[in-house]
Amino acid sequence: MEFSGEKLTFKRIFNYIFGLFLITLGVAFSIKSGLGSTPVASIPYALNLILNIDLGITTFMFQIFLVILQLILLRRNLSLTLFLNYCYIGTILGALFIGSTVKLIHKIYYKLTGRDVDLKKCKNLI
Repeated sequence: MEFSGEKLTFKRIFNYIFGLFLITLGVAFSIKSGLGSTPVASIPYALNLILNIDLGITTFMFQIFLVILQLILLRRNLSLTLFLNYCYIGTILGALFIGSTVKLIHKIYYKLTGRDVDLKKCKNLI
């Protein structure tokens, strides 16, 4: 199978998923350290604090909004293959990884320190 003119291999898929995981791990560290949010997750993080919904869900909702906006703007110039491969898979994986890495970092922090992190105290950092 080819994508972007290059053969789709296990190595490329693994590198994509691993890179996406590292990005979301950085987002989780940034949020849980109390430094605020990264530009990638700033709007979903604000929605998370306002609506009190899981960060993974707010990230998914925001990225779906961006995909719909892209469909509206590009209309006929966006192929179905590009839409499904590029946007949809990255959106789902990114949202899953952000939600799970934030929870993972929270559990590790709690086990190491015995203290809980209250994200509501970090509202003014956005």
